[in-house]
Amino acid sequence: MIERILFSTHKYTRALLNTRS
Repeated sequence: MIERILFSTHKYTRALLNTRS
């Protein structure tokens, strides 16, 4: 469960970084 949440958070952070770049 925690791993899944971490993956979701990582994906969200990556998307944010992509938008900022």
